[in-house]
Amino acid sequence: MNKKNILNRIKKIISDNNLSNSEFAEKIGIPKSSVTHLLSERNNPSLDVIIKISETFEHISSDYLIFGYENDTETPSEPLNKLFDELYYAKNLTQAEKIEDKIWENWTKHPKSEYLTSKLENGTYSMYHQQYQMALKLFTDIIKEDPKWAEGWNKRATLLFIMGNYEKSLDDIEKVLDLEPRHFGALSG
Repeated sequence: MNKKNILNRIKKIISDNNLSNSEFAEKIGIPKSSVTHLLSERNNPSLDVIIKISETFEHISSDYLIFGYENDTETPSEPLNKLFDELYYAKNLTQAEKIEDKIWENWTKHPKSEYLTSKLENGTYSMYHQQYQMALKLFTDIIKEDPKWAEGWNKRATLLFIMGNYEKSLDDIEKVLDLEPRHFGALSG
């Protein structure tokens, strides 16, 4: 959960609804000082505030506030959620490694496009064979074609790191975590 992104989404809600900070506080039923502290980044967004916002603004879900998912089609798939549950309850390292492999398979397969999956595979092949410019073009094309597929950003972050472009790599990692906060590949660098 990235508090800066949550804060930006809250600010967008306030702006989109043409509310002052005081009006927003009143509308969701919290003290005005809480909104002031939240927007000045003195306090982190609490789960209570997130729930109040999603209950007050019916078109705003808690998933959107926390993860940035705007509708049900953008939420992680049920199989992926199930795999993370299984990983959490894994009895031993061998079982956990098998589940981790399944999670990677899920991440590297585009949910709707075999073409983008194939393009990611080609980019990965190019990266492993030190054809960095080709890999960079492929990963960047994937991001342009589907900027909401976290794995395109993750692969490009890896490539940029290999190429020594650490700042841009970190920017891409941040995007990966915005899209998939559980992405342990991006978290581990």
